[in-house]
Amino acid sequence: MKKLFSVLLVIAMLACMLPVFAVSAANPEVPVAKVDGAVATGATASGNKVWDNTADGLKNTQSNSIFVFDQEFKAGTVELTMTKGAGDNGIVFGLTGDSMDFWEDKVQYYFLFINNSTGEIILAKTGDGIGWCWMKSMDCPKWSECTEIDLKLVYSGKGHIEMWANGVMAYDYCDANPLTGTRVGIRAGAANVTFTDINITTAEPSDEGIKGGVELPFAKVGDKTLTGYVSGGPWKNDGSSATVTDTSLVHNTWATTFVIDNDTLPLKDGSLSATVRAGNTNVGENWLTGVFFGIEANKNVNLWKRNAYSPKAYVLFVDQNKKLILSKAGMYNEDDKLEDLQVSEAVVENYEINKDFVEIKAEFKANDDGSLTIKGYANGVQLIEYTDATPLTGERYGFGARCGGSELTSLVPVNNATVTPPATEDPVDPPATEDPVDPPVTEDPVDPPVTEDPVDPPVTDAPTTDAPTTDAPSNDAGEPAGDASDAGDEESNFPVIPVVIAAVAVVAVVAVIVIVIKKKK
Repeated sequence: MKKLFSVLLVIAMLACMLPVFAVSAANPEVPVAKVDGAVATGATASGNKVWDNTADGLKNTQSNSIFVFDQEFKAGTVELTMTKGAGDNGIVFGLTGDSMDFWEDKVQYYFLFINNSTGEIILAKTGDGIGWCWMKSMDCPKWSECTEIDLKLVYSGKGHIEMWANGVMAYDYCDANPLTGTRVGIRAGAANVTFTDINITTAEPSDEGIKGGVELPFAKVGDKTLTGYVSGGPWKNDGSSATVTDTSLVHNTWATTFVIDNDTLPLKDGSLSATVRAGNTNVGENWLTGVFFGIEANKNVNLWKRNAYSPKAYVLFVDQNKKLILSKAGMYNEDDKLEDLQVSEAVVENYEINKDFVEIKAEFKANDDGSLTIKGYANGVQLIEYTDATPLTGERYGFGARCGGSELTSLVPVNNATVTPPATEDPVDPPATEDPVDPPVTEDPVDPPVTEDPVDPPVTDAPTTDAPTTDAPSNDAGEPAGDASDAGDEESNFPVIPVVIAAVAVVAVVAVIVIVIKKKK
């Protein structure tokens, strides 16, 4: 009977471990990959694609292969080393859903990869509802010097992405429309790419934005200097370089914006003025030098004009025909496409493009019906008036230019809601709001000894009934403390009860087994 008892005990232990064996069999350990210091497990995606998983590396035997790790990755750092070769190879993250049957469809994900034919480090996102969205491309640091590539991703979990290669940060990016998936893996476009030294460190998501803000000494709100962030478009020649002096900001490269950190002064109902001069490159296409406003993003973002990765914004600018144009940006997939809302009939007078400065001003006012009326001025002359029935709601703003060499010498935001707030002063100035405050109405219950009467005159023994009445409120006031302690007891006891019940049940079962064994003897 003792042998029978031992056999039953072993069977019970094995039954408890079956789920572990099942998981291990389905998703084996990956010797070259660790998550927070522990060996990672994972499985292949993309149908029947095969990965060789050994201590020498994780290697795909077929092209267009993805390997997904089991561990949740909301935010953190992914580092790895991979061999150079053909194809687009790198890290996938922000994976949504549970499907393991996908390539560039069915699930959405970010893709930080090296294009081995061009030597670029590229950030993109893809999947259902996105298509293929090319977010940023830069030359891969030290590309020609290495036979292997050290790739690194730093992800905030809320759209902020740092792209690193061979120990150098290639680009600092903020996606205004971040993905929400929490799965992570690797991807190889060509066959026989080997990944080693895969280290994943998880973290909690944060709202941090692009690092390295630049002050504009010539642009202030009160005693605060405006600070902004330079950003470019999706291609590596789209810039993101600017020079700032005490008197101006000059875009050194084309397709560049300078987005103000709106912690200083958000704009929703007010105006934005800027003195700008168009650049001297791409003269034939010199059609955007002006102000961006209404940017729908709540942190420092990379902004140009394409859908799916760039936030929507209004743009007020002077084109190559010297017309003032009000447009919406971030509306199309094609490069450099805007949705023109209104083009001025008249030209901007006394203005020579690529030579003269022009003062551009946008005034915007929210209407009672939810629309937004925007007026556009050039050199003090109103040329635009447009009412948008479906207005943008963002409060960010900045300066943008299509051409390198474009210059900004002043930027003046005015927020009517905070700078001139008669609406908030009217209720304060009239004594209507002060009447309830100045009269001792609120003091009567406090100053008069109303609350003291039940306490001071215990002389009247009859108020024994009063004593309970005064005690009742004090007891009521005291009851929350008692309730809190009771609640605390309940909370502290709550996790114990199931444990006690389980323990009693185990003891009871063991006791029954012992009794049965003894009886059999």
